[in-house]
Amino acid sequence: MIFSLASCTPLVPYRTNQDVSASCIPLNLKGDPTSDSFAAVAPSCEHLLEEDAPASEGNGGYALHFVEFDDQGELFPGTGQHAPAVSQMEAFLARVRSEGEADAATSKIRPVSVIVFVHGWKHNAQSSDSNVRWFRAMLARLAIVENKSNCPRRVIGLYVGWRGDATMLPDLAKDATFWTRKKAAGRVANGQVRELFGRLRAIQDIRNAEWNGLVEMSRRHPAEVTSSHTELACSKAIRLTIVGHSFGGLIVYNSLGPSLVRDIADLNERIRDAKSPVVDPVLAREGDLIVTINPAVEASAFVPLWQAARAADPRSYHAPVFVSITSANDDATGIAFPAARFFNTLLSKYPRGASAERDAELKTIGHDQDYVDYTLNTLSILNANSKSNPLVADPICEHLRNAPDFTTRFDAEMKRLDGFVEALHATPDANALPQFFPRQFCIHARTGDPDVAIALRPMARTNLNSPVWNVFTAMPVLDSHSDLLNPFLIDFLRQLYEEGTRPETQRLSETMVNPDGLVRQGALELPHQDGLRQTIFK
Repeated sequence: MIFSLASCTPLVPYRTNQDVSASCIPLNLKGDPTSDSFAAVAPSCEHLLEEDAPASEGNGGYALHFVEFDDQGELFPGTGQHAPAVSQMEAFLARVRSEGEADAATSKIRPVSVIVFVHGWKHNAQSSDSNVRWFRAMLARLAIVENKSNCPRRVIGLYVGWRGDATMLPDLAKDATFWTRKKAAGRVANGQVRELFGRLRAIQDIRNAEWNGLVEMSRRHPAEVTSSHTELACSKAIRLTIVGHSFGGLIVYNSLGPSLVRDIADLNERIRDAKSPVVDPVLAREGDLIVTINPAVEASAFVPLWQAARAADPRSYHAPVFVSITSANDDATGIAFPAARFFNTLLSKYPRGASAERDAELKTIGHDQDYVDYTLNTLSILNANSKSNPLVADPICEHLRNAPDFTTRFDAEMKRLDGFVEALHATPDANALPQFFPRQFCIHARTGDPDVAIALRPMARTNLNSPVWNVFTAMPVLDSHSDLLNPFLIDFLRQLYEEGTRPETQRLSETMVNPDGLVRQGALELPHQDGLRQTIFK
């Protein structure tokens, strides 16, 4: 016990240097992601509150801020040698405000994309931490995406740090910190991170007030709006994406879950009161997209949001606001989590016949099949596991097999996404509806790979219009607990991210999901931006 206590990591902030002059370009972005040198930065950047990374090879240019919380979920006190850490949150919020303002010379808005990442168990905000290096790599790639888009945005990242790594002992000994780190993550979720998310949403709402008005007008009175969907998307001052992994997913979900339930309930009530029988009101959002990857959150905590989303029964398609992605190959949430929860719930009582409640207390969001909405995998794997008609690769994805350069791939993916959005805005013949699901996402096929796309297949009970997605996947899309740089996963998240740049779309016509999970609909030819017509949805 003495040895273990002596090996505890100190409860101190790592980011205390306020210098803003250093250039922190990540190195070795094309190297082995598992190496310690991948996405490393110069030693002078190790303790900075803000890492500025100008554009370089493989990096589109971004700014990375850090906000750290102690074990009680509070910012570190503004005293002693670590005093500068207390200004982390204010420095970040000031940066977002300044970047989201209109340019003084041109009066034009300088759009900003804010990406927040909350790390998980066994990690912290040290410069060399693998989660920090992963986030740098993701920001560098996302900045390239933004630079090639129709309305390039300045990328600002925020790494939310907490003491997820509580011991310097070997990894096997770290496993024994599950209970203490889960409790610490719960305190962080109930602490000042809620203030952080609340203030971010307030800034976004204020900066995007004009955009929100245009979107509402385009839905209610489309003939009176002359702006195209692209112009509407580009007029949005601030985009916000929040990602949490493992216990970081617990922090994200537990802190934002009540607000998500409120937003879905608000949508439900406004649907009931709406005069239009076709178009839903716009969904209020806690950011544009919230993603949890292998979240260490018991399914029982997810039930209120899942039930609220089912009760809302939206009649229009709403781009996802909350997406949880869990791998069948994740032993940490699939085996270790329920084993640890077994001891926590020994004295819990459940009504007779409520075995589902017991399961929801033991299993995580993604491993409790009662609450899974979609499965996600390659076409060949889905076809091998299905008795229905085989899925055929989308022609655009097939075309990209021989187009490995990123610019060509990105342009094609955006055309495909625009086709999906335009189809949702169309009013198709009720007897010949487009087939939207299983919905395909193009992937970068490697040499010898049989697949050029992955498909999102709904479960029989899934409402395709719901903005809450609980996705269950497996290798090769997402292999282990920390397979965050999986190229298939990155391709999928990038296309979800781009969907969030489009204003909320109109009606996705009624669908019928068969017991096998397939949606039976017709085909619709959709125009592309280049004037060609191709059958996108087979």
